[in-house]
Amino acid sequence: MQEGAPTVRLAGIGRQGRRKAELRHLDITQKNGKPNHPTTQGKVERFQQTFKKWLRARSDQPATIPKLQALLGEFIDVYNHRRPHRSLPHRATLRHIGGRTPARTHVIMLIDDLPVRVVNAITGELLRELTTDTSRDYHPCGKPQK
Repeated sequence: MQEGAPTVRLAGIGRQGRRKAELRHLDITQKNGKPNHPTTQGKVERFQQTFKKWLRARSDQPATIPKLQALLGEFIDVYNHRRPHRSLPHRATLRHIGGRTPARTHVIMLIDDLPVRVVNAITGELLRELTTDTSRDYHPCGKPQK
């Protein structure tokens, strides 16, 4: 970008007015991120990256705008309602389970909705058994229940 070049948001007064009218016609609200807020920008970029990867993985690539719009609708449904994330009950992402397993011990996690078992992958020994609390990211140490 050239030094002093305008951003898209500020480019050309005449074009900007037509662009805003077109956005209003399409019932789209333009929102710009605040300068010097990289966290917010990063979240938006991560969302866009997730969508692009999801779209590329489709076997039937859209050839028209209506087909692309239909896929976007499907993605939004999956992203907001079906993928595991903390805001949906019983779909929480398990981030960390405390334990006293020696470093580099390979484990297998057996997850059946909320009940979780952590088993030594080599010996089959039950290392931990717990019920996931969806309101927490961290589950502290605990002895296996028998």
